[in-house]
Amino acid sequence: MGDLVFMLEAMGMRTGVDLDALVGIRELLTANLPDEPLHGMIAKASVPKGFVPASAALAAE
Repeated sequence: MGDLVFMLEAMGMRTGVDLDALVGIRELLTANLPDEPLHGMIAKASVPKGFVPASAALAAE
């Protein structure tokens, strides 16, 4: 889910999803469901430095 949100926001589409909060939820899930596989790479790679979500970029204009 995080990878999809990141991709859409990077493309300029506002998702209304807080990507940092979504990554935090993943950490919570991993801690409480250790044997459940979770897919996606944004949580492991983290959000790139300087990344501005589409919703924040539009609000700044």
